[in-house]
Amino acid sequence: MDDTNGQQRRGVRRLVHSSAGITLCTLLSTAIGFATQVILASHFGTTEQMDAYLVSLTIPAMVVAVFGGSLNYTFIPVFVEKLSSGEESAAWRIVNDMFSISLMVLLPITLLSPVMALDVIGMTAPGLANATKGEAASFFRVQTPVIVFSGLSALLGSTYYARKRFLYPAFAQVANSATILLVVSLFAKGFGIKAAAWGGLAGSALTFFMLVPVLRHIPRFRLSPFPLDQGTRRVIRLIMPLLCGALFYRGDDLIQRFIASSFTAGSISSLAYAFKLVTTCSSLVVSGISIVLLQHVSELASRKEEGEIGGTFGGTFRWLTFFMMLVISWAVVSGEDGIAVLFQRGKFDAASSHLTWQCLVLYAGVMYGGVIGAITTPVFYAYKDTMLVVKVGIAGALLQLAFSFFLSRIWSELGLPLAYSLSSLATISAFLAILNRKYVALPLREMGRSLLTSGLAAAVAVPLLRQAENAFLPPLAPLARLAITVPLTFLAYLTLAALLKNEEAMQVARVAAVMRQRKPARSLLK
Repeated sequence: MDDTNGQQRRGVRRLVHSSAGITLCTLLSTAIGFATQVILASHFGTTEQMDAYLVSLTIPAMVVAVFGGSLNYTFIPVFVEKLSSGEESAAWRIVNDMFSISLMVLLPITLLSPVMALDVIGMTAPGLANATKGEAASFFRVQTPVIVFSGLSALLGSTYYARKRFLYPAFAQVANSATILLVVSLFAKGFGIKAAAWGGLAGSALTFFMLVPVLRHIPRFRLSPFPLDQGTRRVIRLIMPLLCGALFYRGDDLIQRFIASSFTAGSISSLAYAFKLVTTCSSLVVSGISIVLLQHVSELASRKEEGEIGGTFGGTFRWLTFFMMLVISWAVVSGEDGIAVLFQRGKFDAASSHLTWQCLVLYAGVMYGGVIGAITTPVFYAYKDTMLVVKVGIAGALLQLAFSFFLSRIWSELGLPLAYSLSSLATISAFLAILNRKYVALPLREMGRSLLTSGLAAAVAVPLLRQAENAFLPPLAPLARLAITVPLTFLAYLTLAALLKNEEAMQVARVAAVMRQRKPARSLLK
């Protein structure tokens, strides 16, 4: 037990140290992104224009997510393996080949998409009014070059990550967000929401040109990838099933916007604002860890150190579970006030805040499942088992599709986030069970205890705080209510978790006690 706990602590410390810079950049990028979102919400709220813009983003974002995500998780383990075995020239040959292949695939998609814009929008959101479809097609034509810029940037960023240069590509994303904010701030009044589309294009182009210098390490760059290197063929064999599967399980936005387009105008926007909060929270928590974890686990897997992998994973799971249950508690207790503070101005009114908060609460399963999934799937990729990820991912996507059609008939747009939450939790449960059975002996008892005690603490704290809020808090401005409910939620959750013997809560309490003891000591020294 002590050895397992020691492995967990050492693994978590390494991940936290390596991911701190990425997390800081993610935090900065998120803050900038929120500033952009606030401007858009103020000008366009949950209107048909906002719906049109979001629909226009769906296919470019999906293509980039499918291609970029699949490439990251298959390319990094093979590249790291080549570098670890001293085959540096072979490693860089893979980078060269994959860049050329990516360009060959993405460029035709980028060139053909504007011609088919209206048809693509019609298939994406058939329930939109014809005028809204026309606007969405116009925005779509502007954004299609994002496909090639962002797709190639995903490969270039992965190359930096594989070489343990984590900070620079994260900073490039900050530059991307800052560019979008600048364009929206300067041109939203004059050009409307189309300014956001132009900003996205400018930001993706800037990111690409910031990352492209990594190609200088290639000894002899070739535009043609043929004949394919053995390592490149291996990456392609790994990536093909993942690409096919990702067309299903990266289609969550497509599913939701396809169905929500038939509901009242603004439904797509409310879901998108809530989902933006969910993905922002998840990326802040786990973006740095997941990137570093893939590189770290790839090295451990190549050395067959399964015990170290299990210890690192178990400790990371426990801390993320403890923290995410607190975040979900905050979302339920203080989420509506937080949304009002962030977005409620101009065309984003109180009704928009309430509907967005309802969607946010129902996305709780996605919030937790996304964070745990971000540390689970990299282990499969490190073992190069992409087919299993594809099978489970497709099953999860089909489950989401079935739940979405069924629950949206009962609760209209509110059924969509609930369906996504249920399918996310089912999918991540399947991944954990298979991971433990097939590859790594996970510390399931400690993980289960952490999940149980954290979940119980949140389940008890939230209704108590909601009742106290309604009974005792006078009418206050949203910001004043946040100043009261956020710390109270933290204290209630931490206290209940500690009473339930949650190890992470007790560690937090011990650290807080040590800090309180040191403060008087420093005062005496002065």
